[in-house]
Amino acid sequence: MEWIIKKANEIREKYGTDNIEELAQKLGAEVVEEKLGRIIKEAYFKDLKVIVIDPDLHPYKKRHLIAHALAHHLFHQKIKANYFLDDKEDFANRMRVR
Repeated sequence: MEWIIKKANEIREKYGTDNIEELAQKLGAEVVEEKLGRIIKEAYFKDLKVIVIDPDLHPYKKRHLIAHALAHHLFHQKIKANYFLDDKEDFANRMRVR
């Protein structure tokens, strides 16, 4: 965890901003706000270099998930796509439907 915090601080310092969407752009990833359904709240598509984020999320949650996707963009080059599912309650509700 310390390594990630150190790396995030280095990146913010290098690019001179704390704005996560501006950082994404400077790091070569586009952030697009788009509904992904009820369950998926964030998705990263490596080939497109696009982070898709649910526009209805709280700003702090958005920032966290964009940072998560940026970590995949920067450090997990073999991953083609990644996504973040909503909380446990939604997951439990989905399991009940089956």
